[in-house]
This record gives sequence, structure tokens and C-alpha cells, in this order.
Amino acid sequence: MTLLGAVEPFFNWRSRSVLMEEAQYRFRRLADDLEYLVASTSPEELTFAQLDEVFGRYQMIWDDLGRTWLEHRREPAAPAGA
Repeated sequence: MTLLGAVEPFFNWRSRSVLMEEAQYRFRRLADDLEYLVASTSPEELTFAQLDEVFGRYQMIWDDLGRTWLEHRREPAAPAGA
């Protein structure tokens, strides 16, 4: 039982689950925005700058996800029973 108490904070499943749910929401929102942009803009009017803005947001989501995941991994384990 003591071993399980020591290992559980290391994996911290709840924070990972919340983090992935947030990332999934942000990716879906980005996909919706891209779909709307493509549907509401004629091919002749669609610019590289518009698509580059969407791609920048895509990269920002990945950067935020990676940074936050690393921050969670670096947090010291909570004492057993806390």
C-alpha cells in the first residue's frame, strides 16, 4: 500500500486528463474556425496570411500543451496521505 501511495502522485492521472481535455477542446475549436474560414471565403480570396494565422494557433496549442505537461512532471510529489 505504501508503494502505491508513493507512485500515485508520480503519475498524477487527474491533471493529465484535465490537460488533455483542454487541449482537445482547443484543437476542436481551431478545426471549427478553420472550417468556417474555408467555407466563408472563396478560394480566390483565401490568403496565406489567413492560413498562417490558423497554423500559428495550432503550434501555440502544441507549445502550451508540451510546456504544461513538463511543468506537471517537474512538480514534486505530494507527501503520502496529503
